Amino acid sequence: YMLAVETVRLHQAMGNEISEDGRQDYLELTARAEVYYAYNTIYRYITEPFTSLHPEAVFNTARMLIQRIQKGEAPLGISKAYILWALSECSVKLNCFKVARRALEQLSALRLPNGWQDKVDIACVQIRGKPMSDDDEMLSGEDMFSGHRSFVNFDVLPLVEFELDRGITDKIAEELIAIESEVGGKKSRPGAGGRERQTGAGNVLSFDDDDAIHDTFSSSDPLAEFQQQLLSASEGSLPKCNKKLLELLSPDEVFVQKSHCPGVATRYYRLMMPEVGVVTCQQCTHMFAEEDFEMEYLKMECCPFCRTKNPDDIVWGNPSVN
Repeated sequence: YMLAVETVRLHQAMGNEISEDGRQDYLELTARAEVYYAYNTIYRYITEPFTSLHPEAVFNTARMLIQRIQKGEAPLGISKAYILWALSECSVKLNCFKVARRALEQLSALRLPNGWQDKVDIACVQIRGKPMSDDDEMLSGEDMFSGHRSFVNFDVLPLVEFELDRGITDKIAEELIAIESEVGGKKSRPGAGGRERQTGAGNVLSFDDDDAIHDTFSSSDPLAEFQQQLLSASEGSLPKCNKKLLELLSPDEVFVQKSHCPGVATRYYRLMMPEVGVVTCQQCTHMFAEEDFEMEYLKMECCPFCRTKNPDDIVWGNPSVN
């Protein structure tokens, strides 16, 4: 990560605009730093004789790493066998047997570390006696939200990424989001956090505390439009926000991930569950679940990822409290 930061600083110190190759180097180095940071949890779980790591944290971390390295070659020093074994072992503990079975199938195709063959063979036989099912509670967040993970324990944060409508610059968007309500104080609405409910057609994400969404917002209301775009967005596309919607969104429920590297697009997220606190580090732009971050901050007195000790870099978000 420090190498990525120094790459940008070097170009700025020389008074040169960072090139496209420089931006790609920054993104690749940052992504590699995130993989090494997460892999530390897996390495400790595998190599330490005793561990205080929770199975949920190891499970989430392993899934994040598999998603990152599945399509390409693992960075130097990253053992895919370690990741898959940790994932399979914790999946069984959490009743995610389908995930465990897939992990063991991939693990069996790899060249295993010395002394691992017997225990992997035994695990492959044992998993056949388990049902072909997963605990939906452990996996539901990945389908419901944008899959952005907290960088402590790697839980899925209740955030939905959106993009700005054409013609809206980052500066205009930040000004619109920061606008206070006409009555005074923060903008608020019932059901702003959203919730999931089951219908005959499947799971539906609703923004209201009751089922009468059309009684609260008209069909032309920007918030209803955001909901409709979110539910109907095709795979790989993001819901769009126009100026009216940005004015209605509360600053407490919008998180802006602004890169320090010139030319890297700013990313916008909406918090779907206001009762969940999210902490942002402005130095490395990573986001964390507030409760987990508090524990790490008390132990380390710095950001767990970039190690910044400047308290001004940490934005403590508790949207449920004005």
